[in-house]
Amino acid sequence: MNYLVAFDGSAGSVAASEFLKKILTKNDTVVGLFVFYKTDFPAKYDMFEGEISFDNLENLIYYLRDLFKAIFENFNERFTYIIPERISVGSAIIKFASEEKMDIIVTGTRKLKGFEKLIMGSVSQSIISESSIPVLVVPP
Repeated sequence: MNYLVAFDGSAGSVAASEFLKKILTKNDTVVGLFVFYKTDFPAKYDMFEGEISFDNLENLIYYLRDLFKAIFENFNERFTYIIPERISVGSAIIKFASEEKMDIIVTGTRKLKGFEKLIMGSVSQSIISESSIPVLVVPP
């Protein structure tokens, strides 16, 4: 099986990765995908271990890559990122999964509620509603 993990270093994406690791076999492939949409640096990101500042995109990508590889060491994994133009994060994930022939999209949630969810939206919800590829959503 080919698994795509929407991976941004948040508690939700780390929880989803840790869950997936429990069901992977040695023959499976797991791809971590970070969809980058913020272009101003320095920038602060809410990571699983708290808020972290990054001076540039390269440092952010190295951090995420190293974290992903640490979670999935001993498995067939790779990490990549994309900078989509004119489409949502959820649509970019689905497009990548389709182009790369992924069997399942794995994503975490942030458990947004009320007004925050209305304003910020939910990437996992957009993936579920738009994807023809099966989606596994893991709570934090």
